[in-house]
Amino acid sequence: MNFPKLRSSRVRGAFGGARSTLSAMLLVACAAAEAGVPSQLSTSSGSERAASARAARARPVDGLTLGDRSRFLDQINESCADTYCEGAFKYRFHDLQCDFSQSTCTIAFSMATDAPTRPVVARQPIEVAGAARVSANISRVVPPAQCDRYEADLAAAGPPCTMIEAQCSLVPLRSAAEFEQSYRDPLSACVWALEKTILENGTSDSAR
Repeated sequence: MNFPKLRSSRVRGAFGGARSTLSAMLLVACAAAEAGVPSQLSTSSGSERAASARAARARPVDGLTLGDRSRFLDQINESCADTYCEGAFKYRFHDLQCDFSQSTCTIAFSMATDAPTRPVVARQPIEVAGAARVSANISRVVPPAQCDRYEADLAAAGPPCTMIEAQCSLVPLRSAAEFEQSYRDPLSACVWALEKTILENGTSDSAR
């Protein structure tokens, strides 16, 4: 049986059409990418990144989730102006570490003042009167000769300043909920003890 032969021009035309179609598809894909049109792959990757971010916020870190830590620090800084921040110091609370297996939370912060201060030794324990389960510590001191008012977040003009890095450890705190309910009074006692130690006359407008 004789089969009709395909002409070579028809074969070349068929393959040429396939190549043209493939090239067109590639051009459309490239144009979509340049225009920022999301593909199924990029949408999937974006969803995975969002899920990872949500998981990170919910993951406990030393007893607190990242979301709890951020929320509590915001609360402490916001309530500061109405309580222990009314006096001679400007405060910035910047870290919170909790170990609920040890029932302990430690709050780290900076405090700056241009009121006269005593020579303060770093890493000295501070006695907190009437609060046996609260401990205070000074980890760093920037004396007036080195203190920069801009870095201390004080007004540009004024007397020499002093900057302190300090920590207050509060116990017993066994959960995030207990910390939120109970931190204010012991933190206030700790801050006032630090101010009494640092200020030259041993008092502050915020002292109670």
